[in-house]
Amino acid sequence: MSRLMVLGIGDILKCDRGLGIYAVRDLYREGWSNQVDFIDESQLNGSLSLQGYESLLVLGGFEIDRKPGTLFRLTHEDLLLHKDLFSSICFWEALTLAELSGQSINVSLLGVVPEQTDWDLSLSSAVNDAYPAYLESVRNEMEALLNGLDRADIRYEH
Repeated sequence: MSRLMVLGIGDILKCDRGLGIYAVRDLYREGWSNQVDFIDESQLNGSLSLQGYESLLVLGGFEIDRKPGTLFRLTHEDLLLHKDLFSSICFWEALTLAELSGQSINVSLLGVVPEQTDWDLSLSSAVNDAYPAYLESVRNEMEALLNGLDRADIRYEH
């Protein structure tokens, strides 16, 4: 079994931007094995270490040119082409350090296109409606990563 970090990116004060944080918290409560560590962005304090992990799964609400509520998956290669999706400096530093140290890490991102990003403590209707399917997609991705399956050929768009 692989060691997996599930990283929730976002800001729960800004409506759909909090999606990754909500997802990490809900998944943590499900009692996954000790091969999985759940981290939300607010816990990072400017530093992220990927040492000891074979896989990193990033979760959140990210703006791409799709309809609000659309689920999507990006591979490591996709992320490198779209670094503007999120600006977490510690995330990019951790990936760079892992690469420089010769660490092979499987990185993927599962996101939902936000409908609203204004100040609000709840998800918009489009993202809230997509949330159960999103969590199921995340669970499937986690199982595949823990079992060492290659999911690079999968693209989610609902």
